[in-house]
Amino acid sequence: HVAARLAMLSTMARLPRRIASGLNAKLRSPETAAAVAGIESKLTQRRRDQKIQSGAFRGIHVMVYRGFVADDVAKVRVKVIETPEMPGDSRIPYWEIAEANLRRHAALDIVGADVELRIGKHTATEITDDHGFANFALPVPKLRVGWHEAYATTTPLGDGASASGTGEAVKPARTAPYFVISDIDDTILLTGLTEGVTMVIRTVLRDANERRAIPGMVPLYRALARGVPNRAGNRKPEPTFFYVSTGSWSFY
Repeated sequence: HVAARLAMLSTMARLPRRIASGLNAKLRSPETAAAVAGIESKLTQRRRDQKIQSGAFRGIHVMVYRGFVADDVAKVRVKVIETPEMPGDSRIPYWEIAEANLRRHAALDIVGADVELRIGKHTATEITDDHGFANFALPVPKLRVGWHEAYATTTPLGDGASASGTGEAVKPARTAPYFVISDIDDTILLTGLTEGVTMVIRTVLRDANERRAIPGMVPLYRALARGVPNRAGNRKPEPTFFYVSTGSWSFY
């Protein structure tokens, strides 16, 4: 009887762990993620519709992030949001900078908008996802090496007008001596990711042009940008730089 009771107590002790483990697995499942995304999408659309009906909707703003071309396919990301606006007083120190940095996060994402992207004579259409992003993989055969304008246009939303935005996409030269793939924060610019409040102040209350470079990185990157001369002394084609970051797209 004692052994049976001990076994029962041991089983009961393990039950909370099993329940927690099962619940955790359920919360992390693709089905749960899809359900949450669906609810978020409906709430965003409802908020947008309510603002349009009430006349509070400020219109659409289109952001085209810098993209690149690989294997004759242009990879470009576009985001569609409500035109950001925050009340404030420019007499407050650093307010205009803080406003510009924070309003990107407060803006309403436009879900389900049709977006057309054009690079040269090549076009494609995508629909914005639950976070307002449209991700393009646009075939651009025979596109010349270098930078190209990426032009995005949305279809009219409700009774409003369409909106557009312009960005760039680069096609690197395959014959370049090398490519440079670099992080930004605390690699080329002083951010202080481990400094807590100091990092927040630098990011939110300081303009990007006021941030200091890591000592030695400016001459290093300038030297990398010059490339390597060939036997004739020609430094063309120049290497292409790719910058990566784990920071929010809203700070782009």
